Amino acid sequence: VSHEGLLHGQSVWLYGAGWGLRKLLNWVKRRYNNPVIYVTENGWSTAASTAEQAANDTDRVHYFANYTSEVMRAIEEDGVDVRGYFGWSLLDNYEWEMGYVERFGITFVDYELGLDPNAPTPNTHVPTPGQQLRRRKTSSCFLEQLWRNNRLLSPTAPNLCVEPIIFQGRYKDASTCTQVIGVSSGRSGSLTGTMPAAGKFCNNVTDLPYGPVILAFFGST
Repeated sequence: VSHEGLLHGQSVWLYGAGWGLRKLLNWVKRRYNNPVIYVTENGWSTAASTAEQAANDTDRVHYFANYTSEVMRAIEEDGVDVRGYFGWSLLDNYEWEMGYVERFGITFVDYELGLDPNAPTPNTHVPTPGQQLRRRKTSSCFLEQLWRNNRLLSPTAPNLCVEPIIFQGRYKDASTCTQVIGVSSGRSGSLTGTMPAAGKFCNNVTDLPYGPVILAFFGST
């Protein structure tokens, strides 16, 4: 928070003031005879070193709730012709001089920072190829609910993201074998099921049981 009482993002230059966007939209309306407006880049940076930490981005959720509500007020109360609003950004990404340090994404990216011999120097702290984990943040779920329902909602609304319990159930795979996913409290669970005997499909006679395999759920859908 600055000395003027404005919330401060991870970026040194970034402060939150939703009412300021409404004032700006009204200025554009008056100055340019009420043109069609698209807000093409509006977002909030927060620091995170792990997927679990990044997913709990309540500051970004409040930022989007504040700014979208002010855009709605500009449309409904002030008659500003806003046709579109685009949050920044879908993924954590390269942020100019700050590189991969500042995170604006509504999806966390684990860059697996390390040595890349093919990158220009300094090349000891850059994204490396491989299985880079991506995980939705709560702000992603907030924006999805806003778009799906075409209405504003409280930034403190419960269950913005789908919980792991949605995966619980009994499933058939391509070989007609049965797989059972169980979800316990929190983000843990188990997988049990059957697999076919050599040269066969599952038939409830020669099937080979396995499990339980312990599961850990990360992120949501």
